[in-house]
Amino acid sequence: MKIILNIKNRVSSEMLILPVVLLAMLPINPLNMPFVRRDAGVFLYTGWRILNGQVPYRDVWDNKPPMIFYINAAGLAIMDGSRWGIWLIEFILLLIAALISFKLIKKIFGPLPAIFVLCLWMLSFVGIISGGNYATEYTLSLQFACLWLAYESENKGVYAWRGYLMGVLLGISFLTKQNTIGIGLAIVLYILFSKLRPGRWKRAFSDLLLIFFGGITTLAIVVSFFAVQGGLPQFWDAAFVYNLVRSSSSLMNHIRSTITGMVYLSTLTLLAFIGWGGGLIYLKFLKFQFKHTLDQGAVSFLSIGLIDFPIELFLASTSGYSYRHYYLALLPIFAVFAGFALWILLTQLSYPDISKRATRWFLACSVVVFLIPLVGAGIAVIKDTNYTSNEGMDYDRIVSYVQLHTSKDDFVLIWGAEAAINFSSQRLSPSRFVYQYPLYKEGYNNQKMIEEFLGDVFRHKPRLIIDAKNSETPIYDFKITSPQINADLSFLRTNYKVRESLGEWTVYEYVGE
Repeated sequence: MKIILNIKNRVSSEMLILPVVLLAMLPINPLNMPFVRRDAGVFLYTGWRILNGQVPYRDVWDNKPPMIFYINAAGLAIMDGSRWGIWLIEFILLLIAALISFKLIKKIFGPLPAIFVLCLWMLSFVGIISGGNYATEYTLSLQFACLWLAYESENKGVYAWRGYLMGVLLGISFLTKQNTIGIGLAIVLYILFSKLRPGRWKRAFSDLLLIFFGGITTLAIVVSFFAVQGGLPQFWDAAFVYNLVRSSSSLMNHIRSTITGMVYLSTLTLLAFIGWGGGLIYLKFLKFQFKHTLDQGAVSFLSIGLIDFPIELFLASTSGYSYRHYYLALLPIFAVFAGFALWILLTQLSYPDISKRATRWFLACSVVVFLIPLVGAGIAVIKDTNYTSNEGMDYDRIVSYVQLHTSKDDFVLIWGAEAAINFSSQRLSPSRFVYQYPLYKEGYNNQKMIEEFLGDVFRHKPRLIIDAKNSETPIYDFKITSPQINADLSFLRTNYKVRESLGEWTVYEYVGE
């Protein structure tokens, strides 16, 4: 009977995961979000071009690492070009992340913290997902998997194959979004500080090598692929050189970005900081008082988490920008320390000298704390509901206009950062610079780059040039000039005339031969 009850409890708690994930993913399904945001638009466009034989960076410029493009290509492939395939991949990976997080926190801190934290970080996810199909979203399952592997390795006292697998996963995460490898850095630092001692250095050195070789395996495969495809220099230039230039912002921007991220995650941030502070105190003063409730593997895992926490905060703010989806990378480590905070509270409440009145107050406060992100998530869902426009632009009208006035063989240049129009209308951009931010980025742009872009436009002569009136990419107004640039711009001004205005956007049509 006891075994049956345990099975029922286990099944009932884990069955909670599927509906929670489904509810979190419903707002960003293609029916509710018929058009996507800027970043997702270029990922979709690049995935579409991959299925047509093109190579990222070489044929389509973007500054993200390559995995996000191939995830989009896979999603489009399994559903015959439909965004539902990408949504399905998002759903499966989020389900995996939720399952790992639940099992990990349940194993270390118990079922109640696991359930509470799962719901809490899922609500935070809804509040910052901002339309979906972002690189950091796809790394959540990898980050949680690495946390699980770290716990299991410390629990068993050896990393072995788990270290190698962790390195592989960290390599994939790095090639999806570079700043999502905080847990790997934390593990390496932990091993260096705690295990490189006389009599143990061989084991520590072996663990580090396994993680390192796992990461190198992933990187070697990807680098070899781009080298064979002739896109390695472009890969390095776009995914690393450009991002280094873009991330060189002031200290105040980094601080502001970090604070903004913590505000976005509201209650999860509060519990995570309580847990992190409690972890410092626990390891320093209270370890022996509570050691009967946390095994040695959990104590070591907690130490790794304490190192990882500030690393993740720093990495999430490296760009200096404060887009909501950037803070998805904080969810795994915040979930761990929120679980630890709840474990501390529940442990204290289990003491006999804690009154029932105090217990009721704690439960009431927990409900209030839980409702704060629920309200925030609801507001985010309402804001994202039926997302058919961006800053007042009716994408449906623009896509219909492009399809009506061009054929599938025509090129269409969106001057700005709206590759979603190219994808949705299934019209090729005339240049690999499907959006033009890099051409305007001081410290990165150069004469050769701009001449390449204008030369592509001159050769392909797009049927339409649509000025999206992006203040960062003013049409025809480059800060770099040369005789060739001037000649190409003169050609564009002469051969493209205003045809129509679509809201704030201006449509230019080719009137040459």
